[in-house]
Amino acid sequence: MTFYVNEVGLKGVSDYTHRVIGLFDNNDWAGKGYFCGWYGAEYYLNTNLLAYGIQLINGSTCYDPKVPFNGGFYGNANIHFDEVRIGSGMWEKRIEADSIEEAIAIFKNQSW
Repeated sequence: MTFYVNEVGLKGVSDYTHRVIGLFDNNDWAGKGYFCGWYGAEYYLNTNLLAYGIQLINGSTCYDPKVPFNGGFYGNANIHFDEVRIGSGMWEKRIEADSIEEAIAIFKNQSW
């Protein structure tokens, strides 16, 4: 099975000093708006956030999904989204695993 890693705008958690990296079970994608030849915002559609880690960062820090989850790790999130904003489809990483539990373990160890 394939799982997907991307930044996620998680309401009440994501802010200037907290970047959330999520593990998803589906990467159906949509872009909206227009910004310099690309979309202004990107979304995963009809997906489940299986787990997420929080990175404590300075908001001007470049995206790096392998920065440690020093702000916490949540391994059984299981939150469904009809639409959720992501960092970018171009940032997506993939995890191949035989089960959700295995994918969460790989994600937690950031060993994709």
